[in-house]
Amino acid sequence: VTTTPVAAWKLASWTVTAVKLSNRDPSRAFELDPRWLQGDLYGATFMHPTLGRRGSVEDTTTVFIVTNGQSLAKALPLSQRGDS
Repeated sequence: VTTTPVAAWKLASWTVTAVKLSNRDPSRAFELDPRWLQGDLYGATFMHPTLGRRGSVEDTTTVFIVTNGQSLAKALPLSQRGDS
């Protein structure tokens, strides 16, 4: 899965960041649940409940992540190479 920041909106200390998710795996689809996200997030919602296999019309969606008092980059834990 690749991620691409799309846009961000800020009001006082709150920030909503839209991130595009694209599935690059032609053999796997993913269920999306905001409760599985890790980080110092206030909330998140996915535009669609699943991310389909690459090449399907469902292979791309957007997640909207709400943070308070910090940027999204600081709110998410760093991933290590080799993580899946």
